[in-house]
Amino acid sequence: MRKINEIEKFSYGNCFRKKLKKLDFVETYFTKDVERAGIIAFNVKNVHSHDVAFILDSYNVAVRSGHHCAQPLMKYLGVPSCCPCKFLAFTTMKRILIN
Repeated sequence: MRKINEIEKFSYGNCFRKKLKKLDFVETYFTKDVERAGIIAFNVKNVHSHDVAFILDSYNVAVRSGHHCAQPLMKYLGVPSCCPCKFLAFTTMKRILIN
């Protein structure tokens, strides 16, 4: 259980979040200074989230796209949709570290 918690909340998600923040063409959506789940919502600037999901799928990276039943939040953020990336027990650090 500790390994699942580590993967979902801390190590892998934080590593991926840091990598995304270095990309100036990616916007991330998360709260600061709180305990997070292993989910990171993001968008590629000027590209619809459905297109991002389709392209990532061609690299065997599975993400969802859309408003995820959170239209009020999307409206507040000023975005029509986003791609959440989820880290689960079968996620490996090797997959995250690919450049």
